[in-house]
Amino acid sequence: MHPNNEFVEKYINFTRSRIGSLRQQKGDSANKMSQLVGLNDAYISRIETKERVPSLQALFAICEFLSVTPHEFFDEENPNPALIKKIVDNLKLIDDDGLASILNITNEMARK
Repeated sequence: MHPNNEFVEKYINFTRSRIGSLRQQKGDSANKMSQLVGLNDAYISRIETKERVPSLQALFAICEFLSVTPHEFFDEENPNPALIKKIVDNLKLIDDDGLASILNITNEMARK
């Protein structure tokens, strides 16, 4: 079976865009991220400018640097997985009354 080129291209473009947006959320430059992940200085820049596609090994290292799992990385409905993860970790420490209060607050915020 041959891969659907449209499908493949969609996820290649998503990957490039996602790396850039998550890197910016973290507040690091592409060159700094490349160095900290142990890649060529301009590797991340080349991915973001569509000159390269990351290998799986590089993508996993990038995910680790961004503090996201590959699942979170590819979750298109989650624009800020690292922040959501921190919020969920904090929610696990809150008692039932506190969680009910937070639910009420988030319900109100979601309506706006």
